[in-house]
Amino acid sequence: MRAPSATRSNTPCSEARSYDATSSTWTDGLLRGNGEYGAVCYGVPTLEKMIFNHHRFVLPNGSRDVMPPLIAGHLESARDKAPAGDYSGATSAFAHGWNLRWTQTCHPGYELRPSTPGMTTVNGFGRITDFRTGEVTHTWTDSHGTSKRHVFVSRADQVIVHEVLPATGRTVDTTISVNTPSLCRPRPRR
Repeated sequence: MRAPSATRSNTPCSEARSYDATSSTWTDGLLRGNGEYGAVCYGVPTLEKMIFNHHRFVLPNGSRDVMPPLIAGHLESARDKAPAGDYSGATSAFAHGWNLRWTQTCHPGYELRPSTPGMTTVNGFGRITDFRTGEVTHTWTDSHGTSKRHVFVSRADQVIVHEVLPATGRTVDTTISVNTPSLCRPRPRR
């Protein structure tokens, strides 16, 4: 198996959104994706959850062979317009003539669950989406210092990267499990 050589930008960014609360459901999660692969990141520091998906994780509906558009060359223009409030202009720049094609709206693959059961008190929890680098960061402080988790999606390397950085002088003490979510199944009516 080949180790991915994906990289992420370390460029500072003012176009970021931060949240100081945990998210208990996937609908409050932070999204990462590249048009083909994607992840929804949510949870709490002791049990983070990431739902992975791929645009081909759908039942046949006539769109299986539709590939996402190659719009990377138009991304910078959209990134400049959206933070300035020109959402329509950002959408037009980003779509660059590509017409919307409907696929199924919910296509989770599986849910990765990194858990840290030995962690007790957590302070200063924050979730950040950096729209310039396409990265989601979760950071928190406990009795050992500040820890971080980064998630980004590389289209060039076709990988979703999840980096865990423990507090200085600490090692990663995490249990990873995989769950097959039933997010798109209808809930029973009461």
